[in-house]
Amino acid sequence: MQSTVSITDEQKSYLLKIADSCLDTLTQKAAIELNMKIVKPSLCLSQRGKIAGSALLQKYHIRLNAILFWQNQSAFIEDVIPHELAHLIVYERYSTGFRNKVRNGLGKSAVKPHGKEWQSIMQGVFKRPAHVTHAFEVKDVMQSTFEYECHCDQPVLLSLIRHNKVIRNKQSYRCRKCKEVLRPKTCVL
Repeated sequence: MQSTVSITDEQKSYLLKIADSCLDTLTQKAAIELNMKIVKPSLCLSQRGKIAGSALLQKYHIRLNAILFWQNQSAFIEDVIPHELAHLIVYERYSTGFRNKVRNGLGKSAVKPHGKEWQSIMQGVFKRPAHVTHAFEVKDVMQSTFEYECHCDQPVLLSLIRHNKVIRNKQSYRCRKCKEVLRPKTCVL
């Protein structure tokens, strides 16, 4: 199942303007609420697959899924963009301690990706529920899938990326029910 939905450059330009305006508002709001300087992050529409968006912490950059954004514009403005910006704000606000812990060999930071600090930004600053995942219809962004089988007689679909890992003997996957290693379904003629 290969995605056949695409959006035009004109539509992408429109989405970037919306997202940019949203980021202007959110960064100003967060700067006032948190009493700290917050720079508006860079933004692109290159996120692929079923992921709505991602925050690239060290690059201070947000990637959004253009197709899902086009199909769910209000949800992106209300939830996805604030969600990703909250990750960047948490990173900026707490990263010094994280870097020092790593440098000093003290282990991982206590700051988790969707931990209390992130939840505080989402709920306290942006006044949005702290949802970790989206519930968008993803059929238009699904990549190719491959059918695998085990003893359960229930077909399991693996993404193209996972399928290629299996074929190259880099990874194996197990059935969640019977724990048997999944194998590509064979065609019977």
